[in-house]
Amino acid sequence: GAPEAILARCADQDAAFAAVVDAELESGGRTIALASRAAGTLTQVHADEERGLAPLGLLAFADPAKADAAPSLRRLAQLGVTVKIVTGDSDRTARAVCRELGLDVSGVLTGPQAAALSDEQLTKILAGTTIFARITPEQKARIIRLQRATGCDVGFLGDGVNDAEALHAADVGISVDSATDVAKDAAD
Repeated sequence: GAPEAILARCADQDAAFAAVVDAELESGGRTIALASRAAGTLTQVHADEERGLAPLGLLAFADPAKADAAPSLRRLAQLGVTVKIVTGDSDRTARAVCRELGLDVSGVLTGPQAAALSDEQLTKILAGTTIFARITPEQKARIIRLQRATGCDVGFLGDGVNDAEALHAADVGISVDSATDVAKDAAD
């Protein structure tokens, strides 16, 4: 799962492993951590047993930006369109992608931080926030609804099943040809 969630469940905090995780997240790739522990006599595993794990390794996936992404972002800026990143990925991965594409980051909010905010509080910080990271599907739709309530027209680009609710919540839902069927059906 998410490296920070897996490492928090590990018995020993291996500094070398954590450094590799940090480097992968900073590079902008999607990173999934793997860890395990002996099940002993357990016949079923529940979430509360996901502790005392030993890190095994990482799966790192490169998802390079398309060649026309940076010029497209510049053109959107020229047209007065504000681009925000609303993602389930880590804030460090999102920052790396923004650096690669030349998108200035004015603020970052994580899913746990968003969950602690009322709608009024979240609405107040929308304008000053570029990246919303580790955001759940429900939080994506909430952010879209609140942004629309400020009087902005909102388009949302999504490609996965977890984007369907936000695609429906946007004024314009946008999908790509390689998206899941659920995202394509939810898009306008």
